[in-house]
Amino acid sequence: MQGYDILMIKPKIIVFSLTRTGGIDYAQNMFNCIPDSEIFLSQDSIIRTDKNVIKISTYQNVFDFFFQTLVFLFKGFFLIKNLKNKYKNQMVFYFPVFHPWNLILVFYSKFYKIKTVMTVHDFKNHLGEETFGMISIQKITMYMVHKIIFLTQSEAQKVKVKKLYKKIIIIPDPIFSIFDYNLDYKFNLNLSVLFFGRISVYKGISVLLKAFDEFKHLIFKLTIAGKLMGNNLKIPNNHQIQFLEGYLDFDEVKKLFLSHNILILPYIDASQSGILSIGIGCCIPMIISDLPGLREQLDDQCAYWVKLGSSADITKAIEWYSIKENYENVVQHLKEFKARQNQEIGKKLHHVLYDW
Repeated sequence: MQGYDILMIKPKIIVFSLTRTGGIDYAQNMFNCIPDSEIFLSQDSIIRTDKNVIKISTYQNVFDFFFQTLVFLFKGFFLIKNLKNKYKNQMVFYFPVFHPWNLILVFYSKFYKIKTVMTVHDFKNHLGEETFGMISIQKITMYMVHKIIFLTQSEAQKVKVKKLYKKIIIIPDPIFSIFDYNLDYKFNLNLSVLFFGRISVYKGISVLLKAFDEFKHLIFKLTIAGKLMGNNLKIPNNHQIQFLEGYLDFDEVKKLFLSHNILILPYIDASQSGILSIGIGCCIPMIISDLPGLREQLDDQCAYWVKLGSSADITKAIEWYSIKENYENVVQHLKEFKARQNQEIGKKLHHVLYDW
């Protein structure tokens, strides 16, 4: 490994995951792929790991952001300095999720000549979630790090700057299993459909609700669960629709996946999906919008793929899953896909972090 001492000592991986909510599942899965790592988390981050974890206080709201960021300009410098004294040059900093303070840490890392790697989940804003400032911070950080992980080739191709594109390595989203055992979904004529995750414009909720009147006679219930983003989305009052708004704890999420037999992702804009990875981990049959980034996460036979924005296709998908053979074939394909996927992801991440 060039860049380290003559004894070829394996570097210590220092992981900074300062997000409080978004990307937690991804970060935790990447932790699991790094056997020897020291992890810095936001004080409010809810995560389950047996690795060495150090908590960092961040900020609670937009008003608190500016003051705490000024404080972290000093705290961050001494944090990096202490790590440098502890590990010398035998370490690599890895940032699995976006946080504006990543830029501060990467800036100090360049001063101390520390190798840095970051994951970019979305190069541009999702529809309805335009935050120019944060995307600008992410792009500046990309210029400063040594390597950049993208989850899909389709998202990486949005990068038009050659200097940035040369740094990119594609590593798919790890498969996240929320259960300690393997689920075995069985065919059931009483189909229960689950939408889970942030309830935002780009997630295609309006398409799903438009299709509901067409497929409601085919299902027992539709559950929409997650945090509502914005006030433009209205969930109709119907006895077949269960609406669970807000943050769901880990046990509640597990109950949802146990009590439903189809997961739906009717997205109209997505580069990749952590929810899709959870679905693979559970081996639950899925209905997924045919977007390039999502296609890269899963083989064709492992889901029913619907045309973008097509409510008619969603109805066809539910009709297709009401046939026992179709349902059981998808379950089997998912089991086979899951068995081989994470091993390959672990190998790729190991190469990115340790080979310089």
